[in-house]
Amino acid sequence: GIDRQLGSIRKGLLASFVVTSGDLFDSQTEIVETWVEGTRYQHKTDPNRSVAGHFELKLARVGKRPTRLYLRLRQDGDKVTGSISDQPILDPMPDNKKNRKASRRKRTAAEDNERNNTVRLKSLKLTDTSISGTFDASDWDIPGVSRMTLVFSEVDMDKDGSDVGFGGIVWPEGEYASAIAYV
Repeated sequence: GIDRQLGSIRKGLLASFVVTSGDLFDSQTEIVETWVEGTRYQHKTDPNRSVAGHFELKLARVGKRPTRLYLRLRQDGDKVTGSISDQPILDPMPDNKKNRKASRRKRTAAEDNERNNTVRLKSLKLTDTSISGTFDASDWDIPGVSRMTLVFSEVDMDKDGSDVGFGGIVWPEGEYASAIAYV
């Protein structure tokens, strides 16, 4: 009867239970997943890939808009932050040998950002293999907000010089520039 399908948690039974990050009644606890009749329902998905790193974006020519931008992304779980610049971003990323050498420079990050017209990316959203966000292009004499979208490919993101994604930037007046991202 039914006692052969319920009452225990083991393979082949119709288990229903909740997995949490801590005490079920603690206000800081998050529900990680639930199981209903043996089927798993995950509430918070793990990111499919790490997108952290420095990237060079080569853009299609659109009027007097930049044809090359530099992107820095940081990732903590599914939260992504970043900045974009018209010059290479010298801010070091500790997991990259090339960036460890750059960290020995004496300039401050604020000095680099001022010199490079580095702007913070806003509203960054990572969904599966794509990332999108906005930035204020006014520092580049382009008044208004631009939108960037990249889709990352399945190639090795640790190999310098390899193309790792494609997408584009929509400039404030609506012009679209396709982009290829390189490590």
